[in-house]
Formats: sequence, structure tokens, C-alpha cells
Amino acid sequence: MASLGKITNSLVSGTNETTLQLAGFNLDFSVLKFEAPKEFTGLGAALSHRRRVDAEDGPLHRTARKLGALFEQILPSTPNLVKAYGSRASAIFETPGVSPRGSRRDGPFENFVGADGSSLWAAATSGSASIAVHLLACMLARSWTAKQATSIWVELVEERKTQVEATVKDGNVLSMSLVMTAQQDIAREQLRLWDDSARSWLQSADAVKFSEQKRLELILKNVNIPISTGTTTYSKVLGAWTSAMTGLENLLSGVPQQICDASILLALSSWHIFPDLLVLGKKTTNVKFKDPLVPGAGVLTVGLQNSDSGKGAGIGWSLALSHLCHYGNPIEVDSEDIKSRVTMEQLHLVAFGSLLASWRVSLEEVMTIARWLTDLWSHLEKASPVREDGQSSETALADHLSWLHVLVQAAKHIVRSKNDELETAMMLLGFGHRRGGSFLGQHHETLVPFFGLCSRAILPSLAINTNIDRGIHYLRVAATLLGLQHDEGIISVASNTNYINHYEYASAVPHKIGPNKHSIDGVLTQERVHCRWFNLEESSQTTLFCDCVNDCSEGCKCRNNGAFCTWRCRKHDITDFQDQNCTNFGVPFHERKSEIVAKGEHCNVAGYGLHLPHKDEESRTVMLWEDPPLLYSNLGSRCHLESKSSSGPRKCSCFDACSLRNNPDQDPISGRIIPHSVIFEKIAGNINAFALWVKRATPPREHRGFGRRLKGPEAFIDYRIASQHIPLLDSRALLEYINAVSTIGCGSLPGEISNPHRYATWEPSAMTLLVQPTFIGQSQYPSLRALSIASRLYERLPGATIPLRIVSMPLCESRWFPPLPRKYKELHINTEATPTLEGREYDWLLSVGLSRSQAFSCVSMFESGNLNLDPSSLNSVMAISAGNSIYVSSMVLSDPYDVVPEYDIRRIVGNVGYAGITLMIAPQDPRIRDLSHDYTQVRHTKYDFEREDNFGGTTLHLSFTNWKMPIDTGARGTVDQDVYYVESVISVHDCGEWVADIDILNFDTKARRLVLCECEDQRAQSTPATSMITRLTSIDNWEELLDVPQGIGIFRARGNWPARLAAASILAKQAQDAKSMGGQIIVAGSSPPCLRCARRITRASSSTTSRYGKLKFFID
Repeated sequence: MASLGKITNSLVSGTNETTLQLAGFNLDFSVLKFEAPKEFTGLGAALSHRRRVDAEDGPLHRTARKLGALFEQILPSTPNLVKAYGSRASAIFETPGVSPRGSRRDGPFENFVGADGSSLWAAATSGSASIAVHLLACMLARSWTAKQATSIWVELVEERKTQVEATVKDGNVLSMSLVMTAQQDIAREQLRLWDDSARSWLQSADAVKFSEQKRLELILKNVNIPISTGTTTYSKVLGAWTSAMTGLENLLSGVPQQICDASILLALSSWHIFPDLLVLGKKTTNVKFKDPLVPGAGVLTVGLQNSDSGKGAGIGWSLALSHLCHYGNPIEVDSEDIKSRVTMEQLHLVAFGSLLASWRVSLEEVMTIARWLTDLWSHLEKASPVREDGQSSETALADHLSWLHVLVQAAKHIVRSKNDELETAMMLLGFGHRRGGSFLGQHHETLVPFFGLCSRAILPSLAINTNIDRGIHYLRVAATLLGLQHDEGIISVASNTNYINHYEYASAVPHKIGPNKHSIDGVLTQERVHCRWFNLEESSQTTLFCDCVNDCSEGCKCRNNGAFCTWRCRKHDITDFQDQNCTNFGVPFHERKSEIVAKGEHCNVAGYGLHLPHKDEESRTVMLWEDPPLLYSNLGSRCHLESKSSSGPRKCSCFDACSLRNNPDQDPISGRIIPHSVIFEKIAGNINAFALWVKRATPPREHRGFGRRLKGPEAFIDYRIASQHIPLLDSRALLEYINAVSTIGCGSLPGEISNPHRYATWEPSAMTLLVQPTFIGQSQYPSLRALSIASRLYERLPGATIPLRIVSMPLCESRWFPPLPRKYKELHINTEATPTLEGREYDWLLSVGLSRSQAFSCVSMFESGNLNLDPSSLNSVMAISAGNSIYVSSMVLSDPYDVVPEYDIRRIVGNVGYAGITLMIAPQDPRIRDLSHDYTQVRHTKYDFEREDNFGGTTLHLSFTNWKMPIDTGARGTVDQDVYYVESVISVHDCGEWVADIDILNFDTKARRLVLCECEDQRAQSTPATSMITRLTSIDNWEELLDVPQGIGIFRARGNWPARLAAASILAKQAQDAKSMGGQIIVAGSSPPCLRCARRITRASSSTTSRYGKLKFFID
């Protein structure tokens, strides 16, 4: 008492003995608890029991008391703000679905379920000053990363303590609680937990006030006002904090306010209080939120709009953080955007904006582009087959072209949005357009917009429904763009039919025939016509030839020897072969000729004159044509037209061989005919597929820049015009084209075949011509593919959100992303049965290569926005806790009978109370209790075939050891770490008594056997298996399971998945420790098993040994 009296006297007299006396005063006032204001009672009632206890008696309560006492003297009085904030928090927590109660379905995580309002309730039970400190925690969590916010808290606490110490030394009178608080330590880890809890609360509150936050964002994007001014981090933060509290207090008191800095706007977003706004600008806008907490007179006037919304849209502040790293000068950092987390659907919009930026397309065109993309998808659906199991074509197509479906989803969202929703979508598009340059790939890639579908050569080619004609049409347009004349270019197509290599040649530019005529509008025009020629090699399967006349009848030598006729047959009559009817020809020449003529083109036979392509002395690919058509010769001739027939175009002499229209030259000595010849050089394509050739001229002409010409502006039409042609395209050709684009994305060319001649029948794919590497980037395709897989994963995680800083990470570099195939597979629909898990549909896309560790690595990336963890480091992780979410492997929450896909993860609303991202792993060697010496506990009675649950008192519990290890994420020098392994123990309790600790992931599902009925007679299910193996023993308590029976044990826990899962895990552990104690596990489902089938399985297990030995237990 003497010491206390001296302290009191020192305080009154202002002596400098205060600090020394208080240093020896041991009263810990931080444990004191106040009654929460009545407005917060709804919050307290909605909290889970565990969180309420932690908030009232745990470390968070002590942190709230210390911080409140430390800053109480410098905070304004804001009673109306405290009341309004309490009412709003209680209303948010009472909203259905925000803070669900834990249930048996949540297994060991039952006590951790529910929104995290621990820091808020800790503040409410620590006094009004602590509530104000929680308000600051929300402002910092809204603007800064966890590392940055923790560093700010450390600096605030240290600076405030320095102020208090200086004031005491000056002899000024201070409150006892303040001086005592200044002497107490507030650990950095406590401040980090304080920030993490506030951060989790913001995520839950944002989900409830989603529409209000969106409307507020539309205002904030145009504001360019600093949050606060000052010379130090402490003064800037303190100024923003107190200014925001004072402004909100005045608004809640009905006093209109006009902002002078943006701190109050940050507070509106952080505290979820929404007064009406009067926005000044070119046009004054009155934004009515109609928040019942704010009086009608409490209107906030916002001015000083940003004149250039494209630069730095939104509010923010800059601070110098001296406690962020272990070493170095203070680091200048800028706050993040106010609204930093979005849903996966909104992230699709950001990705769409990033794509438009890579196409160099303005956002002003986005609505038209969105409609173009949705029309494209609708047309693709027409060509997509329907699965045999009834899956829709859209679902099958979404699996196959998942990378494109992500963009289509964004486009559909834009098309159907209106008013505020559309404006929000445009904001997200703009964010991706400005800031998402690396999100879908590298900056240096220059891509052709719209996947090449606006090309003058490609678009009309896709309207043609035959493959060869499609490729020829493409090269004809290309020849026109190159400026070739009708007598310069020719196209070749190589194919195989019945082991006969044949070539189809086509004119590249139409030949003008007939006189000039005036059209209706007075323009001189000429008739234009194309021609094609055929040339076939000898069959590689025979050396026979026949001399049949007219048709090849029964006396045909080729037919009688099982061979096809070739060009070797009837050599003497080769020029007239096209008019003869050879019924044994290996190539359907006559059918193809009819198709060509029907298209309005002329068709000739080339015979032996065309030589195969080869390399000349300059290593150029050339082709010699002896006795070519007059059109390509240098002889010069005027067209001789025949009368037009009903079966095709008029025949022009220019398409005939030179020898038919001119007297050929003869050798003066031997008299041998010297045929005229011409040489063509290949300028594009592949000689084994499609190729474009140009006649060699004297002097030689250079036709370079083929690819450049097809990429230039003149090679494309406006996408608005192109979109009108989509309904005219052949849907199957369009699907094949998009498949080819995917092939380019995989890093290979579509339709590549090294030796096509080894195939009996083969024709080249036109897509080898149409699709170019610049249509989709080598990093863009894997990025879109990764985003599509993450989207599917997040469809199974309702309520999960993603920080927008994810756009700074190139998705193509994701370590969790399964490697791309070397070749892109065509659309093959998997028609096998798809297993389900408690209504959770099997996902074909995720099942292709996504493991549990890859799924967890994906979640950690999208939850944090900056982590890229190696999946191999997550093999032992069973759950991740981050923010307001716990992501748990479904295997931990499922009956051992259920077929759980490895990728399947469930999201639970809540967290486990650790800061940052917590990776939960089981102990390496879980403990099992020793056998009891109480002989009355073990009966091992004979199984009576009654299916019942004798383990109703079994529960699973989660706890943590003191082992915690950070993961190296590549961030060097920072004080705080982002990710930790935490040793997490799942314990099995029976009526409150500990039984064992289990590692559920260690249960090898491959070692179990499921009872599946194969009997046609369903009555066998009710037939007692009295003749089953000699002895079946009932297992009706845990001691009977641990004390292994002699025969086969029947663990009776029907319908009790936690007990059944615990039993399977314990048995797996026993099998690993001592195989003589373990054995194969048979698991029965909830429906009655067929006992005859069970007998069959047990007999098989008795004679064979599994990896766990013979059958020992049957989990019923």
C-alpha cells in the first residue's frame, strides 16, 4: 500500500518517479473484462462458443485491452459511431449463412466453424477505446497486406510508447492505465493475430454488404485524393484514423460533411456504414444508400474527381515502413485498392480485359466483342456431341475447350449485365486491361486478335464444308493478297488413297475468260474461272498394269490380282483417260471431278508431266511441269472458248496442255519431241500437304513476306463484319479450327505427320495452313487453361474470394498446373460412369491430372494472390486455413466407403486462429492408446448379422502442437512469413475419452475393398450368410478393435462416418506398424450389402495376400 500511495502522490505531483514505481507494479489490467454495449449483443450470441471464449479470455482480449489503453487518451469521443458499428456488426453476423454453426458433417473442424468476429468481440468487451482500435485494424487490413499492416502496428505501438515515456519524463499527469500499458510488451505475433482476425471479419462482412460495396466502388474509382498527410507513418495513420472517426460521428449525428481527405471514404468501406453521397463533378450525382443507421441529414459531399480515371483510379496512401524488414532503410509502400478481393466469376472479367489488352483492342468495343464471343460459342455447340450419359453438349464443350469457356463466361456476364452491375463489370475489365499485362502471359508476345477469325483468308475458308477445298480456298485468298497474277501461281495438295499417292493441283488466281462486259453499275467485268488438275503416282502395292478398253471388267489383270488400276494402265490413251469409266481405279477420280465441276471449276488430267517436288542447286523446293497447261507456259496464246455446257463452266484452251494447242518442238537429230516445261518454286505450305507455288520467272522474282502479308492490316476485316459471318460458318470446321488453335497453345502444329505415305488413306488437314502461332500465345494458352482449372476447382468452393493482386502473377508459371500434352487431343467424350460424393458431381476436367497437392497449391495461390508453392511440398497437407476459410481435403470429411476424387476440396467458413496461411499436417507417428488390462472391455462375441451403430459416442477433434515451421516463399529479409506448416492432431474420442490420434491421409484407399453386389437375385441381400468363414467377430467398442480378434472383425458403426473413418485410419496405422496385426479392410456402404458377395470377397482374401495381408476387418 505504501508503494501504491507513492505512485499516486508521484502522479499528482508530476515527479519523474512514476515510471520507476510502475515498473514494479504487477497488476495486469489487460485481463479486465467489460460488459459489451447492447448493440453488440447480437454479435456475441452469433459467435461460436470457442471464439467467444478466446475473445473474452484469450490473447486477443489482452491485445484489445492493451491497445485500447495505449491510444485512449488521443482518440475522439464517438458514442454514435460505437452504437452504429455494433448494430451493423450484429446485423451482419445474424445474416443467414454468414456464420454457420459447426455440425457433425464438419468432423474435427466442428469447433472452428463460423465467421471470425473474435477481435471485434474482444474489443467490445474491452471498452470503447478498444472498439476504436478495431476500427483502425479494419482500415489497415483493407488497404495493406498482412505483412505491411503488422509492420504499421509495430511502428504505431513503439511510437506511442515513446510519446508516453516522454510525457512522463516531462512531469505531465497521465492515467495509471496508460503508464502501466506503456511498460507492458505487446508482441509482434499478437499484433499479427489481431490484424488477421480483422482481415477475416472484413471478408465475411463484405459478402453481406456486397451490393453496397459495389455502389461505393463506382464512386471511389473517380476520386484522386490522398488519404492523409503528415511527415511520419505514425502521424499519417493517426490523422486518417481520427479524421475518419470524427467525420462518421458527425454524419451519424445528422451533420453533413464535406471531405477534405479520403480517410472517411476508406472508413465507409472498412466499417460498412453507408451514408448518402452527393458527388460533385461535371454532373452532380446524388447517391442514395438509404442506410437506416445514418440520419437523412447526414449526407457526405464528395468532390475533386479524378480528371483521368484511367490513371491510378481509386484512393490510397503511401507510407514508409521501418519495421517491414530486418535490415535496411524504411521502405516506401503504396496501399492496395480498397476493394481487393473478387469472386472467381469477377476474375474472369479481369482475364477478359487482359486478353483485350493483348489484342490491343479498346474497351469501348467490349460489348460488341462480348456478343461476338457468345455467338462463336453458340455456333461451336452445334458441332459438339452429346455424351451417352446425358451430359449436355455445352458441358462437354466446356470440358474440352475450357480455356475458351472462361472467356465466354465473362462475355455472357457482360452481355446480360445492366446499370450498376454493368458498370462494375467494366471496372473489372478496365483493371485487367491496365494491370493484367502479365496475367495471361508474357508482355513480349504479339498476337493476332480474335484468334485469327477476322482474317480475310480464314473466315470464308471455314464456311466450306470439305477439308481439301477449305485449304485450297485459303491459299487462293493468300495468293490474291500477295498480288499474284492468274498465270503465276498454282496450289498443290498431296493425299493417299488405297496406298496410291495422288496430287490435286489448283489454279491460285482465277483465269479471266471471254470479252469484257458492262455490269449493271457500268463496271467492266470478265468471267473468271478456276481449274484443277490431277496427277497420281503408281501404287506402292503393285507393279501390275492392264490394257483394258473402256471399263475394267472381269478380264482386267489388275482386278484379278487384287490390285487397283493406276496411271500405268492404258498409257497410250492417257489424255483421254478422264472420259473413260474405269471401275477398278484406286482413287475415286470421277466422284471428285463431279464435285469440282459442280463448284463451277474446270477439271483436267495432268498425266505424267508433273514431276515430284525436289531441291534445286540453291536448296529451294521446286517442281517441274513438263508440257504444262498453256496458261502457265511462255508460249503465249489467245483463249479459245467452247460453248458453255449445263454440267460446268466453259472450257478454255488455256487449261489444256501445250502439246494439244501448239506444235511441239522436235530434236533435229533424233526427231524426239522436246516438251515445253516450266519450273515452280514453293513459297508457302508443305509439299506433303498443301503448298503454294509461284512460276519461276526470268529474271527471278522474289515473293517473300508471305506470313507478313497475311498479318498485315489489309489481310483482316473488321470484327463487327466478321461477327455477321459466324452463322454462315461450318460448325464442325469451326470446332476443328479452335482445336487447332489449342494445338498451337500446346506448342505443336495441328495435323503434323512425319511420313503420311505410310498410311493407306490420308489427306492433309487444312488447319495446318489456317492456324498460325500468333493466334494464341505460347504462354497465353496455358494461362487460360490454368484459369479454367482453377475456376472449376472454385466452383466447388462456394463463398471463396480472390485478391486482385493475383493479376501480377503469370498463370502460365503456376507450379500446380498439370503439364500440357505434347499434342492436343481432339474432342473425345468420356462416356464412362462418373462417381458422385454426397451430391458433389465428378468433374472430368479436374480429374485429368490434378492431384490433392496440386489442388492445395492452386488454392494457396488464389487465396493469397502471390504464392506459388511446389505441390510436392504439400503432399502431407490435409487442410489449409486462410482468412475466413478452411479448405479441407474431402477425404478427411468423408466415409471411407465414398469414392473421393483426389482433387476434391471442401470450404468451411471459419479459421483455426493462426495468422497467415496455415498448412495443417498430421504428426509423423500418430499415437494409439495402449491396450487396457480390464478384461471386461473385450467380449469379441460372435457376429449376429445385425447391422447397428455401437459407436454413437465417437467424435473427432482437432488440436495443435507447438511445432510450427515457415515455408520459404522466396521473400527475403521480411520479418513476417506468409505460410507455415502447423502440426495438427486429429484425435478420436469415445464419450470424451481419448482413443487415438489418426492420420487420415495415410489411409490407402487402394487397400480397401468395397462391397458391391454382383448377384442378379437381389433377394440374396437379405439371406443370412451362415456359411461364411468359420468365425465372424462383432467389434462393438474401441478396445475390441485395438485388441485384434482371432477371426474376421465386423466393426459395427452403421451410418456413423466419423467412427468408420477413424476405424479405417487406425487399422491402416496398425497394418503399417505390424502387418500381423493388420490386414485388408472391407468397407460396406449405407445400403444393405449382398452377403453372398461379401462371402466371395472374404474367400478370395483368405487365399490371397494384399499389401496389408489377408482380410482382418469388415467395416459395416
